[in-house]
Amino acid sequence: MAMRCKLCALALLAGSAMAADLPKEGTVDTSLCFGGPMHLIAAAPGERLGSYVVKGGTSAGSPAFDSMAVECTGIFEARAGATQSKGYCVFRDVSGDTIHGTDAITPEGYVFEYLGGTGKFKGISGSGRIERVGTLASEGDRMRGCRKMVGTYKFK
Repeated sequence: MAMRCKLCALALLAGSAMAADLPKEGTVDTSLCFGGPMHLIAAAPGERLGSYVVKGGTSAGSPAFDSMAVECTGIFEARAGATQSKGYCVFRDVSGDTIHGTDAITPEGYVFEYLGGTGKFKGISGSGRIERVGTLASEGDRMRGCRKMVGTYKFK
């Protein structure tokens, strides 16, 4: 038990040290996979409306953005051959510090924006594009998939 507590403390200290070394600005290159419930309404042939709440995790080259828990909620609309979506996500690292932001599918593309953070991520902002990795799978009232976020961040 004592050894397990020492390992936990070392992991927390290592995570804090990695984030403390995070440059004041840089690139975002993060993959995330998620899954969870969705509510879908088929309004008419070819028209769907829905909402979702998904959870998942990240994989990133930067240790500060790696292995973060992710929780997102949002709405989507597929109508007349076009899809629109708006979501809100919170990324939480092992020490409990967070980044929160939005994602959206618009006529201009699939994008994200960091709106702020807590702890070591306080003052973060940034934006970029979201790339689909594979297809979004849905089974009944559940969805799952993976995405890649590519862009930039900075601290105020």
